[in-house]
Amino acid sequence: MANMRNKACIPIPKIITFPGTAGESVGKTVGVAVGESVGVAVGKTAGETVAKAVLEAVGEPVRKEVVNRLPLTVVFRTVLTLLGAVVVFGVLTVSSFSDAGGTVEYVPIPTETLLANPYVGFAPDARGEGCITPFSLVYMGLTWRELEPSPGVFDFETLERAYHFGRWTSEGKKFILRIMMDHPGSVPHTDIPDWLYAETGGAGTTYDGSLGMGFSPDYENAVLLEAHRRLVSALGDRYGGDSRVAFIELGSLGHWGEWHTMQEIDLFIPFPSISVSSAYIRHYLTSFPDKMLLMRRQFPLAQQEGMGLFNDMFGDEAATIGQYLSWITNGYTSGLNGDVMPAMPDFWKKAPSGGELANGAGGSVFLHDDSIQKTVELARATHLSWIGPNVPDMSDTVSLENAGKLLEAMGYRFSIRSEKHVMLGKRKRMLLGSLLLENKGSAPFYFPWEAMLALVDEQGHVVKNILLLRDIGTVMPGEITLPYRMDIPQDLAAGTYRTAFAVIDPETGKPGIQMPMKEKTGDGWYLLGEVVVVK
Repeated sequence: MANMRNKACIPIPKIITFPGTAGESVGKTVGVAVGESVGVAVGKTAGETVAKAVLEAVGEPVRKEVVNRLPLTVVFRTVLTLLGAVVVFGVLTVSSFSDAGGTVEYVPIPTETLLANPYVGFAPDARGEGCITPFSLVYMGLTWRELEPSPGVFDFETLERAYHFGRWTSEGKKFILRIMMDHPGSVPHTDIPDWLYAETGGAGTTYDGSLGMGFSPDYENAVLLEAHRRLVSALGDRYGGDSRVAFIELGSLGHWGEWHTMQEIDLFIPFPSISVSSAYIRHYLTSFPDKMLLMRRQFPLAQQEGMGLFNDMFGDEAATIGQYLSWITNGYTSGLNGDVMPAMPDFWKKAPSGGELANGAGGSVFLHDDSIQKTVELARATHLSWIGPNVPDMSDTVSLENAGKLLEAMGYRFSIRSEKHVMLGKRKRMLLGSLLLENKGSAPFYFPWEAMLALVDEQGHVVKNILLLRDIGTVMPGEITLPYRMDIPQDLAAGTYRTAFAVIDPETGKPGIQMPMKEKTGDGWYLLGEVVVVK
């Protein structure tokens, strides 16, 4: 073992923090820091194990009477004094080293560019031309009438042409899908197929009310319920394994598929009991087991199945704070039929919060200078990830600038605050360091993509990469320090390299998430600190 009193021989970390308090983990970490292979005893107390590992590394005897008597934190501080180290508990970082090379610390240069990141932002109607800001999602709101013109015949090809599946797929956009049985309009009509209207005996309510005109089916009708099961099953067969479809909004019930019906003094449209509405929900759960599902209201099954939620009145302060946010925070009793809806305050940590701007085309008012601060606050309070299909008019400079402020608050927004590393080992072939990753958004990323750290040459080519984080979706809003160790290939040519960070899209195998950082390679790796490799 090396004698650590001869500090000129091996670089000694001045500040080390450890990923936990398990003896084996810390012992190995210290061994790595001093460039030694540390044998760790098994079956001992945590304090004794750690002390033994550390003291073996520095060539000192183990004082069992000390480690068995003192708290583990005291043991750490006592034994690591021999390394000239200050112990801070948390995660592994390296702040400064006493060797000649020292620590490399890199702070990226931020940018203000609008980012077209996957699964967040504005989601314009897929039948249109998109929107002026960068976007990655498009919206597909279908009526049953257009989807199944005759029993068992599903006209997917015609619909996919109408919603520009080919174009959007070629541009890398993903779809949000909702099915509706009742879309209020300005003229009398039905949104279920004529054949189904006939088979159900016209059971339901033809209405002309405050929301418009249309037909609300009798959702408790057994024929309708069974036909709906077949419909959703066909949709699942078509899109359940289709990566082009990102999210499924559970529409089906209520006006616009928003799970409510008009219940006014002169017009009362019944809403089904919770046992019936739950049957509709189960159709989606059965047919889309691998898709992320969202509901307009937090029915018990939504809570039990970890679903997301969507707010189709986003921007309207009374509806967003007084209803949507209050509902998910506290739960509520439905005024439609007295059913109790549970609180789901933390749903957004596992599944997205989506929505649509209130007031139809008038939703652009939420981007005006006198309202944008409140709109941003509402987005953060509700952990909003996307808005669609009603997106704001951004044709004027002020609205476009304020749209950028809103987009920055929506969903995730990753950036690297800093990266630090040092070269260790007798041949300087061990890179030990950490980076400070920040999620400046209001929600996590909802897919288990891997975060990687790479070493790139001066041409931007990756010469080595390691797994840094298996699931970027675990990074909530805030900061997290990610430690790493990278062994430099022995045959790597001498020269100047850079560490680099990327979140990898599993579909392409390439970097898939953009960050507001200036320096990056041509294929999307974000450049960090410099690494000088010598022979």
